[in-house]
Amino acid sequence: MKVYLKMTVESNRDDLSENNAVQILCDSYINAIHKIRDENFDEIFEMMFQARRIYIYGSGQVQNSIAKELYRLFSNEGVYLYPLDHTVNYEALCKNMKQEDLVMIITLSGKSPETLKLAKFLNMQGIPFISITKLQQNPVAMLSNASIFFQTSQYEIISKAIDSSSVLFLICEILALKYQNFIKKKQEQAVSAGETGDQE
Repeated sequence: MKVYLKMTVESNRDDLSENNAVQILCDSYINAIHKIRDENFDEIFEMMFQARRIYIYGSGQVQNSIAKELYRLFSNEGVYLYPLDHTVNYEALCKNMKQEDLVMIITLSGKSPETLKLAKFLNMQGIPFISITKLQQNPVAMLSNASIFFQTSQYEIISKAIDSSSVLFLICEILALKYQNFIKKKQEQAVSAGETGDQE
């Protein structure tokens, strides 16, 4: 009987722990979505709109997947993001990149040596870049011209800590929709300005 009670208590604790992990993960998604929904990205979108070319760089496997998703979503809006290889050819960048271009850097920590090297190179060349990172205080974000921050939550699978980054895919969709609204607003303003000019 005591053994049974002990097993039941331990089972209930495991269930409670699992439920807490699920709750924390779901809450983190909701909070991240609300934050991105309420954020004003007009400055970033204006940089994208004015850029001659937009390059995108992911610092790892997950980040590259996010870069591909952003490419897919923004290409539907007629905005093409040119991918940069994980191993950057700086000689080629010097020849092809101009100060009228824009780079988007996706990195979780903002501290990896290769990513930081790219950020410093862009600064030296006077090429603006946008950082997309999960930590607010990091070297890449501090060097960037504009930043998009996101939050991740950590949970365990078979006693292994996992940093959830799935929310980034949701953020990509919201960003694409917000950019679409930004372009529509610019078009409406241009039409309105044209009509005002005709009346004068």
